[in-house]
Amino acid sequence: MKRKIISFSLLCMLLFTFFNLAFINNTYATNVADEYILPTRLEEADILSQSYLLYYNDFRIYNPTEFSQYYESGGRNCSITFVANFLSYYKRLGFTNLFPGDTITQSFYNEIADSLDFTSAGNVPVYKVFDSIKYFAQKAGYKAYQDDYLLDLWSDVTRDIKLGYPVAAIDTDNEGHIYMAVGYIEYTDGTRKLYTITNLQSPNTALVDFDQFEQLRSYHITY
Repeated sequence: MKRKIISFSLLCMLLFTFFNLAFINNTYATNVADEYILPTRLEEADILSQSYLLYYNDFRIYNPTEFSQYYESGGRNCSITFVANFLSYYKRLGFTNLFPGDTITQSFYNEIADSLDFTSAGNVPVYKVFDSIKYFAQKAGYKAYQDDYLLDLWSDVTRDIKLGYPVAAIDTDNEGHIYMAVGYIEYTDGTRKLYTITNLQSPNTALVDFDQFEQLRSYHITY
């Protein structure tokens, strides 16, 4: 019995190490759905369930090309843009101290890059994203939390979106590109999609198949 307990503990440690040493490559994804705002009326009849974050379509979304210092052909700054969009979303929710003024400036974007230990190679460990969010939240007098899913289940994502938490969705097939999921749609034929802020040059938002993501976790800020 004691040997089984030790083995289970070792397995948990290995899983934790694997998930947190994974890298976000910060290159632009190549297999992104066309831009959607919401399903058309013809599609609505086929929707089994859907949910979106409060103000999911009413906050300032940042694009990598706005910050030229880090933008390059092929792109290597999706993790910085993810943090910028995450903080922008919570600013819209009323967490006004997350960054000065109404918009994220180049200098603040630089600060985000520094908090991620960002380099021109673009490889950012996944855990650094939460470290960055936590840094800015605590600096502003707030608290930050993450839910690091063990199995990356659809039920994990839908639960947290219903709770109002943005979900970090990492597409390992596209060299570790990170999206911010702010909604979900499940169709009657079993198709499941996440409504995402892409952190891409184009499009800004997209419906992406849930099965395209291999690593997911939610972050949220509280008082």
